[in-house]
Amino acid sequence: MKKIGKRLLAGCLMSVLILAQIRPEIVYAQEVMTDVALQTESAVQETEETDIAETEADNQIAYIDDSEVPGSDDIESTETESMETETETETETETETETEIEMHTITGVQDLAEEDRRIDIAYADKPSLEELVEVMPKTMNVYLDGGKEVYTVPVTWYCVTGDYEETEGHYYQFSPLFDETQYQLSADLDLLTEVPYISVFLYAGDGISLLSSNSESSNTTIVFNYLVDELKMNSAAACGVLANIYYESGFDPHMEGDNNTSYGICQWHADRKTNLINYCKSNNLDYTTLEGQLAFLKYELVNSYSKIYNYMLDEKNTADGAYDAGWYWCYNFEVPANRETVSVTRGNLAKNTYWEQYGTETLAAPELTDIQNTASGVWIKWKVQAGVSGYSIYRKTSLSDAWEHIGTVNGGDIDRYTDSNVKSGTTYYYAVAACEGEDLYDTYITTEALNYRTGPGTSYSKAGTLDKGTRVKVVPGYSQTTDGYTWYKIHYAGSDYYAVSEYLKKDTSGNANLKESEKSAYKSIIYLSTVTVSKTENVSGGVKVYWNKVNGAKNYYVYRKESGGSYSRIAKVSGSTLDYTDKDVSSGKTYVYTARAVSGSIMGYYKSTSTIAYLSCPSLTSGENVMNGVKIIWNKVNGADGYIVYRKEKGGSYSRIAKNSANTLNYTDKTAVNGKTYIYTVRAYKNSTFSFYNSFKEVLCLKTPQLNKAVSKQGGMQISWNKVSGASGYYIYRKTGSSKWQKIGTTKKGSAISYNDGSAIGGLTYSYTVRAYKGSTLSGYNGTGIVQTFTQRLSDYKTTEKVNYRTGAGTNYKIAGTFNKGVKVKVVSDYSVKSSDYTWYKIYYNGRYYYVANKYLKKA
Repeated sequence: MKKIGKRLLAGCLMSVLILAQIRPEIVYAQEVMTDVALQTESAVQETEETDIAETEADNQIAYIDDSEVPGSDDIESTETESMETETETETETETETETEIEMHTITGVQDLAEEDRRIDIAYADKPSLEELVEVMPKTMNVYLDGGKEVYTVPVTWYCVTGDYEETEGHYYQFSPLFDETQYQLSADLDLLTEVPYISVFLYAGDGISLLSSNSESSNTTIVFNYLVDELKMNSAAACGVLANIYYESGFDPHMEGDNNTSYGICQWHADRKTNLINYCKSNNLDYTTLEGQLAFLKYELVNSYSKIYNYMLDEKNTADGAYDAGWYWCYNFEVPANRETVSVTRGNLAKNTYWEQYGTETLAAPELTDIQNTASGVWIKWKVQAGVSGYSIYRKTSLSDAWEHIGTVNGGDIDRYTDSNVKSGTTYYYAVAACEGEDLYDTYITTEALNYRTGPGTSYSKAGTLDKGTRVKVVPGYSQTTDGYTWYKIHYAGSDYYAVSEYLKKDTSGNANLKESEKSAYKSIIYLSTVTVSKTENVSGGVKVYWNKVNGAKNYYVYRKESGGSYSRIAKVSGSTLDYTDKDVSSGKTYVYTARAVSGSIMGYYKSTSTIAYLSCPSLTSGENVMNGVKIIWNKVNGADGYIVYRKEKGGSYSRIAKNSANTLNYTDKTAVNGKTYIYTVRAYKNSTFSFYNSFKEVLCLKTPQLNKAVSKQGGMQISWNKVSGASGYYIYRKTGSSKWQKIGTTKKGSAISYNDGSAIGGLTYSYTVRAYKGSTLSGYNGTGIVQTFTQRLSDYKTTEKVNYRTGAGTNYKIAGTFNKGVKVKVVSDYSVKSSDYTWYKIYYNGRYYYVANKYLKKA
């Protein structure tokens, strides 16, 4: 595989390469007749010797070495003398030299080297056609005239759809062109499908080729799984759709094309784009996502393109089926320009790329996805497969045992089965096989001679008698108890009848009449029967829960939930303990308790009973200084009528300071004293019931600095404020207009109550505010701030020599640039700083402030 970015490739293509790319009539090289080939015989005879020489020079890239061509010894120059009488008095003899070129038929072509078969290009770096062709192989190995010897011949390449530079696709097929003066392609070889070609992939701008990604989370795999699982296409049909989607959008749901008139993975155009947007809006979907677009694709296929959809559903699940699906979808669903040729390239992409990644002609084994203990037995689940008729279920109790066929599921869209014939404490292994065929009955064998009847009961007519040892088909999942017997429905002699189950034994060898896949990878489980919670009662300190013993249990998990809520596990106890006291309870809400038997990672099923009321403890999420006090915030507690807020100083006792309604989840303590540290907590209440309080916020109260003024100085804007007791320093913030506050400075002393903004620009209006800090604690701040326009006087100066200007006043600051002698600059009046043995002036240049040593400046 080659991967190239856009770059200027050395050299130019010869004229024959350019000509090959712009000839619109090229479809199949062996079918092309050029204008030159259609010249009249007389026109050919008029070709001068010099014209022949020029033609040979122009086409020398298409020749192979004489030593490589069969019969090269037979190629020779001859001289032919032609006598023409032009006048009665003058006769000229002209000698023409003609080169006879032997024509060969290409009867076979070797495959390209793996690294030459495809080129990956970043979509944003799409090179020109000339640049792209330049990096393609210059020769190919072929078989000539039916022989077995390999010859290397020159070749160039053309985009078979002819639209590489005109379209915005993500995939193009380039097929070879051979020198027509020496080679013709055998009629038995189709240039587009049977001769090796180069696939050119344009991938996403982030540098990740979606096609080559095998990640389950990739868009390619998501689309494939949707086509198979939701739309019920087989792998071949899905590969055909993938090929088309890759060309249209590279699986990018945000792709826009055709001057922004097309959108999404299928490039829905014009009215169809509008339909996509409207459909997603009416179904609460986002049309910019794969989820929304795949749902719309299904909607289109079902409601507007049912003929195409049904064709895809009936596609053969083979590599050739993938080609046909890619061709058919392009030709009938996408309907591009030049669709006859474009459809071939997409069929090739489906067969030779996507089928190799996703396709399989064999009946694939299902994937077991889950196994659980339930109240009625062991429940297993698998991933459904398109195109199957049902599934066979197998079980064993030891890995060394043979698999026992225990059931058949009739229906390819059914994905689960429950094995009710299980014992608590026993380990079972399960596997599933997919089935194809019409015969999806369970197979049983009669253990005695047995009557079969027209209905499930002895009152129904006897239809016949089955001999002992007769194999019969039993309808899976059907049983009915009547007249003291359990009756199975059987399928015999083409009709349905009923027989007593007591005299039928399941044939554990499986169903020989079905085509089955390999069995899935197995999953195992220890069956643990359901725990029955026998009693719950209130006891001192909480609620006590009791349950029955379960064979095979190593532990028990105890769960609790609020009425209507979800269970959460609250305890794990040993297998010998059959009770638990829940002490984390309070009155207010009704709770449901249950227990599950556990052995390692395996859990049994559960039943439940109810008891007691409870209010959870509010969790404090924030505690901070604000402009007028200390503000605390907490989370909502379901069912609470309101909240009580408590405060204490360190070492003191809590006292109630506020009572809030149920919808007010914050409180500002305006009585807090600057410099003191407080601890806050909150309790929820419902009627006379209170929650616990075990969430706290500790806050050092720092008052908001009071802003005094902002004054323009020649050195910048001077901001001042009042001192905050206990503060370690202050943070200074600035903004313009409605923008966000930006921190521009810090003072590191609590007594430092002014700041000079030296970066202020004359003529601009600024807002300033200040926050006090101590450690990690911040005070509140004035959200309006002081608003002031910065004014300053600038004087015109001129450089007396070539001089550097710096980012600060001193030679230790970075050089920002250099002025030549005689450059006019604006100098801030009445500002100078001595540093590094120089006096520095502040200048305003290109919208920013810099510093220049004054000895190199004079007034202009």
